[in-house]
Amino acid sequence: MLREIGDIVTWISIALLAAGYIWSFIIAWRAHKGLFILVLLFWVVGYPVLLAKYWKQTKNNFFVILAGISCFALAFAILAATNPNRLNVYSLEKYDGYTQQVAQHGHA
Repeated sequence: MLREIGDIVTWISIALLAAGYIWSFIIAWRAHKGLFILVLLFWVVGYPVLLAKYWKQTKNNFFVILAGISCFALAFAILAATNPNRLNVYSLEKYDGYTQQVAQHGHA
């Protein structure tokens, strides 16, 4: 059940990030055409400039992107905690046959 919740939160985060990403292009287009080109080509550089220069217009967009990043971090934590393939931290129980072979022969 928790794993399915992690999957749902992952898709919510993807939707929020995609909406915020597209919305940032719309704001940049309305604000200044040169800034739009910068945001379009180099979003990591152009978006902070857009935020600093047009905070009133980009405030809601920033919080949508921040919510998407937060949901992504939450989904990562949920999915990492419920990963069925993770190793036991204190021993290599999953690879017990391999460790036995190495212990007996010195190599695999």
